[in-house]
Parts: sequence; C-alpha cells; structure tokens
Amino acid sequence: MNINKLVIECLKPINMPVCPGNYTGKKNEYIVFNYAGERPVIFGDNIDLIDITSVQVHCFTEQNPQKIKKRIRRCLRSGGFIITDTEEISAKEEFRTSASKPQRNYIHIIISAEIEGVINDEEE
Repeated sequence: MNINKLVIECLKPINMPVCPGNYTGKKNEYIVFNYAGERPVIFGDNIDLIDITSVQVHCFTEQNPQKIKKRIRRCLRSGGFIITDTEEISAKEEFRTSASKPQRNYIHIIISAEIEGVINDEEE
C-alpha cells in the first residue's frame, strides 16, 4: 500500500496543501503528515499477511479547529482509516515568519489514524 498517495487522496476535499514531511509552500494554512509505523496483525504459514499502518496528520490553521478537524477525520474515515487520537495545540508559528511580518496564531491539530492492508514487500 502506498500510504502517502492514499493520505493525499483522502484529504483532497479539504482544499489545503497536503504533503508528507515538511511544507515549504507559501500558503498560511496547510496539512502535513508522517508515517508513524506499521505492525503485522494477521499471519499465515509463518509469514505476516496483513498489517496496520499508522500515520499522524498535522493541520496548521487559523480557522475554527472544531470544523476543520471534523472534516479531516471524515475524509480519513472515508478512505478506510480508523481515527485513534486527536489533539489541538495553540501555537505561534515563528519559524515561518520573517522579522518584518507579524507572528500568526495557529491551531495545530494532530490526528492519529490507522489503516489495515495487505503486506506487499515485493520490489517495485
């Protein structure tokens, strides 16, 4: 399973930039995500067949966090993810502003999710 492609597809309806790792674009509001791990859950003939892959989705927004986090969770669920945790952190995003620009107050929404899938360790 290509987890990056799946997360990006799931979050397209949010209409914010979505990318793995770090966002380097110019939009003030964006979503980044990271692969958090995977663990086998079903075995057969002494091999792992099905695993659960975990991701964390990070949304930086100035919008109402209640509305956006609900939209993100709905989008992830529609793609087959199970939501395991949600957090909100209020933060000033100092690292994205220059000295001539005022600091912006952001809400950092962190959504942890998991999805089950068939293990495919074949070379691409």
